[in-house]
Amino acid sequence: MFKLIFLGDSRVGKTCIINRYCNDSFNSNSEASMQIDSVQKSIENLGTLTIWDTLGQEQFRSLNRFYYKKTDACVIVVDVTQQNFRK
Repeated sequence: MFKLIFLGDSRVGKTCIINRYCNDSFNSNSEASMQIDSVQKSIENLGTLTIWDTLGQEQFRSLNRFYYKKTDACVIVVDVTQQNFRK
C-alpha cells in the first residue's frame, strides 16, 4: 500500500485533481471540501494507492498534520492565477 496526501490552500483544485485521476470525472463548479477524505485506487503491478484529500481552510490546518503520519509522498497544489502567489 502506498499513501499519498494532497496539500494546498482552499479552492486550489485538490479534490478536482483527485476525482479526475480516480473517477475520470471533472466538476468545475465543485464546492470547497468540508471533510478530510480518502480514496483508494488499485494500480496494476504496484498495489493499492490511498489518496488523502486534506482541508485547505486555515482553521483546519492543525488537523492535517495527523494525516501526515506514514505518508509516502505528497502533492502540493497551488493556484498560480492567484495574486498572492505571484508575489
